[in-house]
Amino acid sequence: MNRKQRKAMKDLKKSVKKIQDNRKGMGPLSTLLMIFVVLKLTNNLAWSWGWVLSPLWMPFVIVIVIALLIGVPLGVLRYFR
Repeated sequence: MNRKQRKAMKDLKKSVKKIQDNRKGMGPLSTLLMIFVVLKLTNNLAWSWGWVLSPLWMPFVIVIVIALLIGVPLGVLRYFR
């Protein structure tokens, strides 16, 4: 490897190390998902699996709804200009 490649590899390793050091464990949605799954598997929760797994899909739905709430009015405004 030449000097440029070694430097790029060193920078890549430093970036990976920095990302690994910044991890702080499970986030709040992961924790909530684990709680829901445990409660469902122990028959302490009568929800359907769709709602038990909602911490996985709910953030995507929220983003899509916000995008539609912003995008549709902007599209209408541009169309009628």
